[in-house]
Amino acid sequence: MLVERLNGEIIDLNKAGIYTLRFIPEAPEPVTTTAEIPGVDGHIDLGTKYRGRLITVDIGIQAGDWYEFALLRNEIFRIFDSKEPFHLIDEVEPNKKWINCKYVSPFSIARRAKVQSEFTIQFRSTSAYSRSRGSLLDPFTFESELWQFGMNIPLEDFSYVHNTRTFSIWNLGDKEVNPRHDMLQIFYRGASNNLRITNTTTGDTWQYFGTSQHGDTITLDGVFSRKNGVSIFGQTNRKLIRLAPGKNIFVLSGAIDPFEISFDFQFLYL
Repeated sequence: MLVERLNGEIIDLNKAGIYTLRFIPEAPEPVTTTAEIPGVDGHIDLGTKYRGRLITVDIGIQAGDWYEFALLRNEIFRIFDSKEPFHLIDEVEPNKKWINCKYVSPFSIARRAKVQSEFTIQFRSTSAYSRSRGSLLDPFTFESELWQFGMNIPLEDFSYVHNTRTFSIWNLGDKEVNPRHDMLQIFYRGASNNLRITNTTTGDTWQYFGTSQHGDTITLDGVFSRKNGVSIFGQTNRKLIRLAPGKNIFVLSGAIDPFEISFDFQFLYL
């Protein structure tokens, strides 16, 4: 197992003499909101969300003597210090990570015969989903060692940078990307007049009732809309663009050649 700090430092537990015996993400924990109508049997389902994900990890250590055992134990306490969150990476799926983890209850590292120990730590990620370690700027090849089977990589060529008015954007994750609570940035660079961006797959349309010039950059960043860093939210239709899992077909209108549109977001996996 790897532990990634928020500053980018990566700790390989195996190299520290700390061995992961089992890495067990639990199934997502659903929280369903319901309502009841007086005099009517049953209830109304108002929707379900997932809590942050629980991950159970069984760990083993083997020391040379009692003094080395104490040093390893103290090193484990330091690595998993949960005043600051960290990311966990399972060696079985090395190209996905569970973000912002902390352990949820005290754990004991009891010494057994021959100064070895096996113990269990339960962590909780703030997210119900694991995320890809690779970014949209990395090549989508197995040779890059950032992608693996099971990450929904399509066989057709695909890109996240386009200069045509019709194009596709692949969301390789299992979950819809919603800019209300997920990281999603869209960058339009170039001239435009009443620029309209439509995701025909989700039916979402964002429009800017203004103009841009060559050299300008229009940015959709979460719920914010900016031109050259200045808010233009009041000049838009105040809508957002979502990305469905799989292939999303986009259509632009109001774009003036030459232009470029690019996307940056994270893939979310169950």
